[in-house]
Amino acid sequence: MALRKVNAMCERFGARLNVRFYGHYGSEFDCQTLRHLPLVRSLNIDCLTDAVHLEFLDELAWLEEFAFGVFRANFPRLLGSKALRRLRRLVLAPTHKNDIDLAPMESYAQLEELFINGHTRHIESIATLPRLQKLSLGGIGKKKSLSFIKSIASLKALTYILGGRLNVDDLAHDGLERLEILRVLGLSEINVALFPKLERLTVEDQLRLNELDIRPLTKLQRLSVFNCKRLTHVVGIDDADSLESLRIGMTNVELSEILNRLPASVKALTLHSPSKAIDDKLQLRVASLGLPGAYYTGAF
Repeated sequence: MALRKVNAMCERFGARLNVRFYGHYGSEFDCQTLRHLPLVRSLNIDCLTDAVHLEFLDELAWLEEFAFGVFRANFPRLLGSKALRRLRRLVLAPTHKNDIDLAPMESYAQLEELFINGHTRHIESIATLPRLQKLSLGGIGKKKSLSFIKSIASLKALTYILGGRLNVDDLAHDGLERLEILRVLGLSEINVALFPKLERLTVEDQLRLNELDIRPLTKLQRLSVFNCKRLTHVVGIDDADSLESLRIGMTNVELSEILNRLPASVKALTLHSPSKAIDDKLQLRVASLGLPGAYYTGAF
């Protein structure tokens, strides 16, 4: 009875209603349950150890969004399910083998948003997706080539998290507008010239990065750099005439020098230092600048 009501709500609200099955620790989730939800459009089967009868996914004729995270799943042909070919959004969390075959995505003509963590088998199939705008990749080893990314013509936003990489050369893309580089092992260089149309850049937890040169980014509107403790220089801030939001924290950058070179376009300013004494001085300095609409946030 309860699932019948949920199914009716799925019909009414469409993909705005997410149905999630999760946390069946100590037992397995039986996907035969999905027979009672033929109208579901947004479905999560995640935070699970085991699941059985995954073939019942094929009975979901209206699915638009799907997240899968079953750690012990042994279903490498998951993406071959006919129910998934109409997806607009797909999330694949890690499994114990990370062996889901990504090749069937070549037929996912409607896919707009994709997050993959750990799975790399035929990952180059992503390049064929005609509508993909947002791509997130996590847990990808540094030896795995990602050069196919430059061929995704519709791509606008890219997040690269965890995994390993010495530089961002494989992530290059001429049309990218948003880029997030988060906690990538071994990364020591970010050549932003590979992303000439960037409007938003976020760099976090990069402990080998010494310098960030943003001069090639003439369209940059938002910059966030956090917990890059060896970083001593952010070059080009004084010439960033389109910059509206700036956040710098937990780095070795001299924040008072940043204020000396701050462009007039900045409206939102967030600075974090490890010292309250430094914060107090910076706060007074920011107030004296009289930046229209700018605000200041000190250390945590």
